Amino acid sequence: MENQVLRDQIVGDLITDYEFASPLRRAAAFLIDGFLVILILSLTILHPNTFSGIINIQAVIVVIALILYEGIFAYYCSSTLGKFLMGIKIVDHHTHKKPSLLKCFIRPWAKLLFGLWIINSEFIYIILLLLSAFNYLKMATDDEYRAIHDKIAGTEALKIIR
Repeated sequence: MENQVLRDQIVGDLITDYEFASPLRRAAAFLIDGFLVILILSLTILHPNTFSGIINIQAVIVVIALILYEGIFAYYCSSTLGKFLMGIKIVDHHTHKKPSLLKCFIRPWAKLLFGLWIINSEFIYIILLLLSAFNYLKMATDDEYRAIHDKIAGTEALKIIR
């Protein structure tokens, strides 16, 4: 299937005109969301890592905040602030309606598998960087631009045509 504008009439729900959100658009939304969460945390609770060792406490706080932020906003708004600014909505892959609460929280957990940056190890960083690159490559080459975390959660990211 080519990435052309698709039409779908779903009565009483989100989507009427859409196309699959491109990897570049999704990456921009991810950067906006990450910047927003880190900015808020740095102004409030992030302090120097007082527990040096294998786990970076600051990174754990950021990861938890990102999971809560994305899960809650995806469920209640079908979009995070970054996705909203980029015109993207998260929908159930099969129904194109709002995903369930479980799917909204599976997405960020699945993303976590490709970006678990809380472990202080250069070797782990390299492995995770390679996994992240593989996930992005998978998304860029998929007909529907679905990343691995979309497949795991049963969701997809759509650019809404207004």
